Amino acid sequence: MEEIFDKLDLKKIINRTAGYAITDGGKNLVLEEKPQTDISEVEKSLNLTFALKRFIEEVNEINYTYLPDVRNSILKSRIENFVLNNKDIIQIGKLLINARTIKSTISQYKNKFSELWEFVNQLRENIFLERKINDVFDDYGEVKDIASDDLRRIREDIKSLQNQIQKVNERILKNLSKDGMVQDELITLRDGRMVIPVRSEFKRKVKGFIHAESATGQTTYIEPAETLELNNELLTLFFEEKREINRILGLLTKDISNFSDELLTDFEIISKFDAHYAKAKFAIEIRGNKINFSNDNSFELIDARHPILILTIGFQNTVPFNLKIDSSIKGIVISGPNAGGKTVLMKAIGIFNILSRMGYLISVHPDSRLPFFTKVFIDIGDDQSIDNDISTFGSHIRNLKYIYDNCDSDSLILLDELGTGTDPVQGAALATSIIEHIIRKNAFLIVTTHHSYLKFFAANHSELLNASMEFNSETLEPTYKFIQGIPGSSYTFEIARRMKLDESIVENAKKYLKRNDIQFENYISQLQQKVQHYTQLVSELRKEKEEIQKLKLELQSKLSKIKSEIKEIKRNAIIEAEQILKTANKIVENTIKDLRESKADKNTIKETKKYLSEEKEKLKKLLSKVVDESESVDKELKIGDFVKLHGQNSTGKIIAIDKKKNQAVIQIEQFKVSVALDKISRINKQENLASTNVSEKNYHPVESKVIPFRLDIRGKRASEVEDLILRYIDDAVMYGLFNIEIIHGKGDGILKNLTHKILQSHPFVETFQFAPVDQGGEGVTIVKLKD
Repeated sequence: MEEIFDKLDLKKIINRTAGYAITDGGKNLVLEEKPQTDISEVEKSLNLTFALKRFIEEVNEINYTYLPDVRNSILKSRIENFVLNNKDIIQIGKLLINARTIKSTISQYKNKFSELWEFVNQLRENIFLERKINDVFDDYGEVKDIASDDLRRIREDIKSLQNQIQKVNERILKNLSKDGMVQDELITLRDGRMVIPVRSEFKRKVKGFIHAESATGQTTYIEPAETLELNNELLTLFFEEKREINRILGLLTKDISNFSDELLTDFEIISKFDAHYAKAKFAIEIRGNKINFSNDNSFELIDARHPILILTIGFQNTVPFNLKIDSSIKGIVISGPNAGGKTVLMKAIGIFNILSRMGYLISVHPDSRLPFFTKVFIDIGDDQSIDNDISTFGSHIRNLKYIYDNCDSDSLILLDELGTGTDPVQGAALATSIIEHIIRKNAFLIVTTHHSYLKFFAANHSELLNASMEFNSETLEPTYKFIQGIPGSSYTFEIARRMKLDESIVENAKKYLKRNDIQFENYISQLQQKVQHYTQLVSELRKEKEEIQKLKLELQSKLSKIKSEIKEIKRNAIIEAEQILKTANKIVENTIKDLRESKADKNTIKETKKYLSEEKEKLKKLLSKVVDESESVDKELKIGDFVKLHGQNSTGKIIAIDKKKNQAVIQIEQFKVSVALDKISRINKQENLASTNVSEKNYHPVESKVIPFRLDIRGKRASEVEDLILRYIDDAVMYGLFNIEIIHGKGDGILKNLTHKILQSHPFVETFQFAPVDQGGEGVTIVKLKD
């Protein structure tokens, strides 16, 4: 496995990930981890990494701190009478703080991140021990005075005695300084005892104990006789302090021993958590997603990128590749020019397999899937050895023998430049046989090659797939784009020209090629050029589609705004109409009153009343119409609504709506008609019943049929157009559709002229004209049929 890690450059990824680890335990797990073979364990590992990635992106980073490997200290605490030092106990305290921090942070989001919570909920918080350690040590790692009553008393005595000694020494130093006997007016410490720096020539004149001399011999450090007993007493207090601190640390060590099992478990959980946290941070860097495993050994890699390329040149500059094959394919033969990316792509698939089995997210689309291979074999590079007398070809054969002997249906095999290092013809033959035998063992292999024979072999083998790396024949530069299903040319001569090799050498070399080889390479080259051309067309069409979609959204927005404005206008019209009606009522009342007061004759009053009544009724109908129209705008058409076709007396019920096509299917009596939504208006149920009752007595069962609102004849032959138009008009008349459209396109005008010629002589056609510019212009003819 170590060799595979080296060949695939996996250590670069692992070291990068380890750099994101916060604890030593997590870092060591990342560095030492090997791929798992149990798919259920791999799924759990991937889910944990993915959950942490989501947590960081959606919530925030988790604020736990650096933690060294404290397992040895915890185990030592179990030794009888063993006492852990300050540093070890403080680090164990950090373990407790990290356990509490991680658990409390995740607990706030346990419903949203249930899998993550299930994992960290195993942590055992120990507030008792955490508080006890915190009460003993200060921020500098020293034992606090208040750690015990005895320690506080001892340190108070030490401080008092130190002050007493300091005063005595200051008095002595002052007297000696007057006589010029001291080197510096400064009291220093030697072996924990206060001493005075006396000039060496006066050392015999000062009573006391000599502790040391300076390097130059000019200063002698003397403990005055007056402070000798005091310093001895101070030293005794220091020993007493040390014993008390040792007792306190011993008690803490015993507490740690009592909880050692829990502490070791917490350390393991935190280390595993930290390892996955590092993988989540790495996944964010490379924009990684959780891979899915296929049940049938099929592949579908979407927008896949090599992680090392992302780290080297950035995500945007890394060319993605797509690969989709079903379970019937057992191998891929990748060809193409040197430095075109064949080996990089092959390595990427190997890396995806191994990293995913180690709980890493990989840089692919989330809908991507891979088979779950438990074994990976690889033959890449030159393993020749002078010491062992192994040639390049010999090293390849040795690797291939090992691979063939050990591979099975759970194996992924990566073979770079299979068949090289020996006679090309014999090498190609041997490579073909190796591929055949590996396929028989149901292993999956990826091969890179320049051998034309292997390309031809793959093209004619049902379980092999040809693939290539694209090469721009105009710029003579690789594009690093993966092309599935087509072999690649090596572009030997083109690259030689690009590298400025003498043209006469290149042309002369072509003479030594077999005619079939030249034709095969030319065929592949032309095929790749066509693929490039059509790929470019597809890309342009995709961009056009996006532009059209954008334009459609803008038009829908404008239409919505216009409808809103119309609705507002109609509302205002209702208010105005109601006001007019009120005014009209007042006028009627005043007019009748004036007529009575003027004693007009009965006939005049009667005629006036009749006239006013008629005008009032007109206003009511106008108001009713405005209200109905307003309601139809306010409410969106839905299935079950009764509607009326614009420009006709036909009414019916909506039985289906296609919003994408902006059409509705209307049930008109026994017929079904497809009509554009803007060609119908909602009516109330009574109006529909009134309309249908008229025709009930003439009802005859007719087979139900959906008549489209438009007939599209673009792309049809002139010979079949006439029959299509005639049958369409007959159906439209039979099923009560009197406003139709015929799409013939603009083009050279042949279909347009033929359409108009047919319409001019048709007995059921009342009028026809071109559609407005925004509805197709001269590419569409609107036809009104006789009712």
